[in-house]
Amino acid sequence: MKGVAVSDVMRAMIRLGWGDEEIYDVFVATGLPPEEVELLLERLREEFQDSGIQPLSTHVAREVSEVVKNLLAELEQKLAPKLDGISLRLELLKQKLANQAGCGRLK
Repeated sequence: MKGVAVSDVMRAMIRLGWGDEEIYDVFVATGLPPEEVELLLERLREEFQDSGIQPLSTHVAREVSEVVKNLLAELEQKLAPKLDGISLRLELLKQKLANQAGCGRLK
């Protein structure tokens, strides 16, 4: 990784959705001073915020959410008529039971 700065690696980690604590732990474990890691991380987070860049995990979550939303809508369209039919059958059974109970006979 010749020519790659710590800040470049941190940017990549932030972009991939790593949490601040995870990034901090990795760089402190490599021997960098904790204060420097913390300051650099704060500067990079501000840089991301100012430029409006979001981690890829945010984009993936948004895409997954959209797919799930579409699948749920499709499932609802398929299940709604079936549930209506079941409700109708239950009502008919309740009426039949009520009529039989009213007549004094249950079959």
